[in-house]
Amino acid sequence: MRWCCIWISNQGFAIAVAGYLLLRLEQKVDRLIDLVEKVIL
Repeated sequence: MRWCCIWISNQGFAIAVAGYLLLRLEQKVDRLIDLVEKVIL
């Protein structure tokens, strides 16, 4: 295997993981905002 191919596949994996974590974080933030709105309103 060539190093460039390994590097690109590793980059793709890292981007996928980062995207997944960002998605999870957004969902948690949305829930937090809903909770805060319920408490305030």
